[in-house]
Amino acid sequence: MEQNTTFGRPVGFFIMGFQSLPESNYYFLFLAFVYVGTLLGNFFLMTVIWQSEALHTPKYLVVFSLSVVDVSHSTVLVP
Repeated sequence: MEQNTTFGRPVGFFIMGFQSLPESNYYFLFLAFVYVGTLLGNFFLMTVIWQSEALHTPKYLVVFSLSVVDVSHSTVLVP
């Protein structure tokens, strides 16, 4: 039985939308600022909730958990 050798493995892949985007370096710089802003805001919120005993109620613990999820989500997707 003869083997088909016309298919090869690509070395990598290109996201074609970013190649045709003018000034794509500014786009990545914008994403970096958004990422750092998200991290700073969420860590500030988590620190305030962690430090204040009055905020250890279920409502603020849910906000703390959502902040943790937002940091995790941003860390996985943006970089």
